[in-house]
Amino acid sequence: MTETTPHRPGEVYYSCEWLEGGIAFSPRGLYHCCIVHHGRHGWPFITAFEGGELPLETIQAARRVLIARNQEGGWGPCRGCTFLEKKAWEENAYPFTMINLSHFTQCNLRCSYCYLYKEMTADAWWNDPDCIEKGKRPLDLYPVFQSMLERDLISPEGVILWGGGECALLKDFEKLLTLLIDGGLRNNISTNATVFSAAIRDGLVAGKVNLTCSVDAGTRETYALVKGKDVFDRVWENLGNYAATGGEVYVKYLFIEENSNDADIMAFVRRAHEINATRIICDTDAFDAVLTKKITTAVSVMRYEAERAGIPVMVQGCGEVGFPEKEVVARSDRTMKNIVFTAGRKVKDFFSGTKEVRDKGRMNG
Repeated sequence: MTETTPHRPGEVYYSCEWLEGGIAFSPRGLYHCCIVHHGRHGWPFITAFEGGELPLETIQAARRVLIARNQEGGWGPCRGCTFLEKKAWEENAYPFTMINLSHFTQCNLRCSYCYLYKEMTADAWWNDPDCIEKGKRPLDLYPVFQSMLERDLISPEGVILWGGGECALLKDFEKLLTLLIDGGLRNNISTNATVFSAAIRDGLVAGKVNLTCSVDAGTRETYALVKGKDVFDRVWENLGNYAATGGEVYVKYLFIEENSNDADIMAFVRRAHEINATRIICDTDAFDAVLTKKITTAVSVMRYEAERAGIPVMVQGCGEVGFPEKEVVARSDRTMKNIVFTAGRKVKDFFSGTKEVRDKGRMNG
């Protein structure tokens, strides 16, 4: 394998699913992936892009170069990424199997942990003020995807990952989502659910949309503190309407110091249970390398309460990928084993009334 020749069938080499079949759109242009790791690494750049026909040959040539450079165990933005893996990679029948849309940055919330409000050092597109501003006037990708579908560039099993700011605020969001759904593609949509989308609802009904909403709070007060706006009840109402379709609706909790408390966790699980959410996802800050005991304990309590409520729960997301050495799952597993239970205590069980339960000891913070 060299920077100008593709790999041979059955060849074992370092790569990842993104390098084999991914593409990411940002305000700056095209990237190999949308993975941020260790605070400032990831997002290997391919080329600027201002619309028109996707430059397939340029993308494929850039893939070969990056794959070849990664054979020493990781090069540049890929070094240290948990996705990089050495194995025999199967050749994809289509150029694209995973596509990330982060070309837009407009949002109607102000989440305290969001990259939009980190220090603007301009060493990556997500902390470059010019790119952030450009993302508020995003490229119209409808004709781009119309062309990609006509050219048969996307695998029928392909998935579109909606990132960026708030997708439902995009001018032609429903038009583009409908095009992708009609093209048979699955869409994993991250939304703050402040705006209800008929296209998302229809996609859930059709089984072509998985929705994730990072609510990050169980109480209005904490929601307003973390998200910068008091729209807590509206968000849960919209999530309830989405969940009523029977589609995949995941409610997420990104743990930071401000929301790692019993009151919010218990209320969040109750809300998730009430709307019949498909799953609870636990995550941590993708830009914070430190995992405190308080947050570890909070993750463990969430997992315990979700399981007790019969809601599937998992630890997943940007924080888990960003700093794999934080070992969130392993540390949470150990903490769960050490949670102290008090037998025979009368507590309010918000799923089936007041009864005798073995309730967990309170978090100390």
